[in-house]
Amino acid sequence: MPNRCYVPGCKSGFPDYPKYLGKFTMFSAPKDGKLLKRWNEFIPRKETLKPSSKVCSHHFASGDVFKQTTPS
Repeated sequence: MPNRCYVPGCKSGFPDYPKYLGKFTMFSAPKDGKLLKRWNEFIPRKETLKPSSKVCSHHFASGDVFKQTTPS
């Protein structure tokens, strides 16, 4: 499955992604049922998110994303 943003109209992960939009991070759909339901409420699609669905960082406020490093 390609790493493409699930949000309608978003070009993140597509070959024609506009470079001027800058870098982005892809987030997997949450496994927690309540959180998954919230994501589905905010994404305007008839289909629901699947475990393989991704949403890019362009659709989150900066305070919604916590950056952390993972020990190697």
